[in-house]
Amino acid sequence: MEHDLITMFNIEHLDIEYRKNLNLLDENRVLERLWEKDGSLWGINDKLASNSLGWLNLPEQSELISKNSTYFISRLCDKYEKVCLVGMGGSILGAKAIVDLVGQDTSKYFVVGDSTLPSSIQMIQKIVKENKTLFIIASKSGSTLETMMIYEHLKQITDSDNPENSFIAITDPDTYLGKKASEDSFQHTFLGFVDVGGRYSVLSYFGLLPAALAGCKTTLIAQTSLGMKTQLKLSEKPNSNLASTIASLLAACVLNRVDKLTFITSKKLDSFGYWLEQLLAESIGKQDTGLIPVVNEPFLQTDSYSTDRIFIYFRSGDHDDESQDIHVEQLINAKFPVLWVDFQDLYFIGAQFFLWQMVIAILGALLKINPFDQPDVEKTKVSVNRILNNPQKQLNLDYCTDLNIIKSKLSLISPKSYVALLAFIAGGRKQMEHLGELRKIIGDKYKLASTLGIGPGYLHSTGQMYKGGLKPAHSIFLVDNMSDFDVNQDYSKFKQITKAQIFSEIEIFKSLGIESTCIDISEKSEFNIIDILNCI
Repeated sequence: MEHDLITMFNIEHLDIEYRKNLNLLDENRVLERLWEKDGSLWGINDKLASNSLGWLNLPEQSELISKNSTYFISRLCDKYEKVCLVGMGGSILGAKAIVDLVGQDTSKYFVVGDSTLPSSIQMIQKIVKENKTLFIIASKSGSTLETMMIYEHLKQITDSDNPENSFIAITDPDTYLGKKASEDSFQHTFLGFVDVGGRYSVLSYFGLLPAALAGCKTTLIAQTSLGMKTQLKLSEKPNSNLASTIASLLAACVLNRVDKLTFITSKKLDSFGYWLEQLLAESIGKQDTGLIPVVNEPFLQTDSYSTDRIFIYFRSGDHDDESQDIHVEQLINAKFPVLWVDFQDLYFIGAQFFLWQMVIAILGALLKINPFDQPDVEKTKVSVNRILNNPQKQLNLDYCTDLNIIKSKLSLISPKSYVALLAFIAGGRKQMEHLGELRKIIGDKYKLASTLGIGPGYLHSTGQMYKGGLKPAHSIFLVDNMSDFDVNQDYSKFKQITKAQIFSEIEIFKSLGIESTCIDISEKSEFNIIDILNCI
C-alpha cells in the first residue's frame, strides 16, 4: 500500500483490524474532535486536554520562534566557539535529532550533556575547557534533578576557568530554573509553552533554538511542519489521512501482538529514531499494553525475527543506505510488515515531527490511553529523591558473580518477549559497538528482541514503558566507571545519584515482577563486556 510519503508492505494479515480502526475513527469523528481538543477522546476532561494539546499550534508559532532564535544568534557576533546543550529526555532529543540530520556550522562545536555519570561529566568538562562556550540549560519543569546538577557543576568550573562563558535557559514560566537563571545572571531565558509537554515540544524553543545555534535553518523546519499540518487538516476522512492510516495500522498491531516496532534508520536519522522512541514509549507504554520501539538493533538473520515484528525504515536518501536497503528488501521478501519512509529532503524532519505527534494522539484514542502523561516515570524520581535525602543509607548493588546466570536466563525466555539492556556507561564508540554485538547475539542465538537504554537518559524516555507498558522478560544493568571516581570529591555527588538511580530501578522492577541482573563492567571489576559476549 502506498500513501504519498510512506509505503506499507505485507500488512494483509492486519487488514481486518486496520479497516475497523479506520471506520471507528470515522464514526467517532476522531480527527474533528482532536482539532477541537476534545479530552473525551482519551478519557480526560477538556481543561486537561487543552493544557496538553498546545503542540497543535506550534507549526504556526514555530516560524516566529525561528526568527527570534536567528535574531538572538545575530547578536552573539560569533562570540562562542562551542555550544553545550544540557538537559534530559524531551527537552533535548528533538534538538539533537535536527542537528544530527541537518548538520551544523563547522565553525561551532555542538555537544550534548545528558548524563550524570562521572565519566560523562568529565568528558564534557574536557570538551568545553578553555573554550568560549555558550551553555543552553533546558528543562520544561525547571527542576529536573540531573539537569540542575550538571548546571551547578559546569557553572562552578567555568567561573574559574573562563569568565567569558555564558548561559541561557529554556524553561516554562515560573520555574525554579527560570528563577535561578535570573539570580545567576543568565544572558537570556527563553520560555516554553505550559500547554506543551516535553516530548511534544520539539517545534518550540526546546528544539529550534539549540538547532539554530548549531547553524541549522530552522525556518525551513517550521515551514515543513506547517505544510504537514495543513495536509492533515485538509484530509478530513481517516482513510485519506496519513496520520490516521499509520495510527490505525499500529493499533491493529497492538491487537494482534505484533508489538515490536523495529526502527531501521539511516545514520543521520539515528537521533530522530531516539526522539520517536521516547514519544512512542512514554505516550503509549501504559496499562500493560502498547508497542515496544526497538531502536538501533543490529541486523539479525531474517529467521531470527519472530512474527511479533513490524519494521519501519526511515531513509535519508544518502548513498550509504545501500546495505540497509538490501536488508529491508529481504524483510519485505520474507513477508514481514514494513513501513518505508523516504525523507524528501533534510528539512522534511519538521513535517515528520508533527506527523508522528498526530499519529500518537490518534493511536492513544484508539487504544483508550492518555498519551499526554507519564505516571510511572515518577516512581523512580520519588525513590531517588528519598535515597538522596537519606545519605546515611547504604546502597549495596547486588552485582552478578557468575555470567552463566545470564546465559541460563536468556535461554528460558519466550521468543515473543524482549530483553532490556540498561547501560549506565559513558557511551563511547567501543562500548556502543560491544553493546551492538551483545544485542546481535541475543537476537540471533536466543531469537529475542532487545532494547537498549543508556542511563540515566532512558529514565526520561523509555522508563515509562518498562514500568507501565509491555514489560521486559529480563533486564540487564551494565554499570561502568563508578569505582574510578571513589577518591574524587568533585564527582561524589554524581556517583551517588547514579547509584541511587540503579538501585531504585532494580527495586521497582522487582516489585513489578521483572527479574534483573546487574553487572559491574568498570576497569577495576571482575568482568567486562567482552567477557559477557564470550560467555553467552
